[in-house]
Amino acid sequence: MSDGSNRSDRLDRTKPLIELKGVTKSYDDRVILDEIDLTIYRGDALAIIGPSGTGKSTTLRVISGLEMPDAG
Repeated sequence: MSDGSNRSDRLDRTKPLIELKGVTKSYDDRVILDEIDLTIYRGDALAIIGPSGTGKSTTLRVISGLEMPDAG
């Protein structure tokens, strides 16, 4: 059973829940993510929109750990 000592960290909205800094991802010679920065705090709402092939799914795959960035 947890003693709750980390509870304040989990509820702290000043610390990023997810943070990407300078993330780059390429497939062969095509750069999909070019040094992107993204910071998401607890309680934030986020929508990722854009044309096909602009890195939306790749960004989510990097966040979830399904893809490793080339840099960042």
